[in-house]
Amino acid sequence: MTLFYVLNKQIIAIINNIPDEKRSYLCDIGNNELKTLDWLIQDYYEHMEHHLKKQIFK
Repeated sequence: MTLFYVLNKQIIAIINNIPDEKRSYLCDIGNNELKTLDWLIQDYYEHMEHHLKKQIFK
């Protein structure tokens, strides 16, 4: 659990330091599908919320 905590704290620090104007940058998430960096951040948040609420702390 410590590794999980430390890695996610680093991810949060990185996200918090992304300038607002860069959140609209496009990322290729595979199969030539482009999403904004903001979408990717939100998707990560929802993915983590799913695991925390429904699998770890149920």
